[in-house]
Amino acid sequence: MDRVLRTIPMPDSDQARVIQGLINSIVALNPGEFVACAGGAVRDMLIGVPAKDYDIFIFNRYDVNDIQVPDNFVQITGESTRYTVSMVRKFQVNDFELAVDIIATPFSTIDLLLESFDWNICRVAMTFGDFVFVDESGEGVFQLEYNINSSIKPSASLERMYRF
Repeated sequence: MDRVLRTIPMPDSDQARVIQGLINSIVALNPGEFVACAGGAVRDMLIGVPAKDYDIFIFNRYDVNDIQVPDNFVQITGESTRYTVSMVRKFQVNDFELAVDIIATPFSTIDLLLESFDWNICRVAMTFGDFVFVDESGEGVFQLEYNINSSIKPSASLERMYRF
């Protein structure tokens, strides 16, 4: 099935402003970088529940260590963690007690990033004022399906299954 990317306007909510502020703060310190928040935090914002953490993706990158972060981002692990196609630095944002993961991803576009999310869960992202999501079922972002597919990364899917 072809993936269809659609955009919807950003809602007027405190959580949307938090996400936009995180994106803007990273972009301000890293001009020219393509940055998005994707996954559970954006989904949680859309359905009106608090997010447990915020995944901020920096596109076209393999290394996250040279990404500049605001002074109030305190790294909570000693080293960056490398995954199959990404590298993550974990932070606590002191002013707001937010857990933020800054993730370097080699993907160049939002649709490629969202396509890599296992089980088709939380395939939604926010950039500069729009949400972008993959609508595979024709029912939009609120139709979150658990589609187990052998073509996706089995280890990541199993880890996520245990967390559920």
